[in-house]
Amino acid sequence: DKPFTLGKYESTRIRVAIAELAANGGAPMGFYTRYKNPAARTEIVRYYRFMERYDSLFKANQSHAEVVLPYPRSKVHAGDVAAVDDFKTRGLELLNNHVLFDVVPDDMLTATKRKEYQAVIEDAKLPGGLSRFEAPKTVRVSASKPAKGNELTLHFVNYNRVEPAKKRSPGGGIVDEKPIAVEMVNVDFVLPTGKKVKSVMVSTPESAEAVEAKFTVGDGRLKFTAPKFLVYAIARVQFAD
Repeated sequence: DKPFTLGKYESTRIRVAIAELAANGGAPMGFYTRYKNPAARTEIVRYYRFMERYDSLFKANQSHAEVVLPYPRSKVHAGDVAAVDDFKTRGLELLNNHVLFDVVPDDMLTATKRKEYQAVIEDAKLPGGLSRFEAPKTVRVSASKPAKGNELTLHFVNYNRVEPAKKRSPGGGIVDEKPIAVEMVNVDFVLPTGKKVKSVMVSTPESAEAVEAKFTVGDGRLKFTAPKFLVYAIARVQFAD
């Protein structure tokens, strides 16, 4: 339950850098950002205050994943570094298809750990019946369970933006982040066994108030549409006691 952070030198895509760590159990960066720039500082404050507002959802939360992708650490120790390329390729496919997955080193993937997931991704096949998210590939999806409370959190991070004219340009600061909002994300989420949904509330750093999303439930699946958001959105799936 201890958050990780990255030593990431990012002075342009500040909102994304904060959001991607927040969505995956990390402590978002701040040390390397241009906080002395007024526009950058405004967004840093906005996103950190958002996390403060929903502290109970982030602090000591746990991943809620449906499948696990083993990291080939035993092969790396044996000198088979090429296995990491296969791992990265498979991981990117899972991200692009919005699969809820964990990464666990293969030498830590015990029989007991395997039972926590619907499947271990060891070949090209995915099991049927997983959650589905209709969203562009520029959107990444993850899910977590707060340390306290009867709910789950779905996280959406949007990487789409107006790309710089010069390829691989680091940009000149937050003025070049230029995110392009996502109009909607359609969610078809597999509910934990026995859970009854009470409400679905969607929040973003850019909005002071959460929006209640209309939803339907059938055959153990929750369906709703997340409204338009800029870079980061969370959907609180709250269950009946």
